[in-house]
Amino acid sequence: MDFNNKIALITGSGRGIGKAIALHFARHGADVIINFFRNRAPSEETAREIEKLGRRSLRT
Repeated sequence: MDFNNKIALITGSGRGIGKAIALHFARHGADVIINFFRNRAPSEETAREIEKLGRRSLRT
């Protein structure tokens, strides 16, 4: 599936299933909004991985 020019908001995307989903969307062309609740560090790592794929990321 093609997600070029789309933005995906993934809750809990710092770790586990949420991270896997965020990276999946990024691999398929989406820019990703990373949502986290308590721990910013894992979300920063997810953001770096997304940006290495050439996609944009925003942390909330």
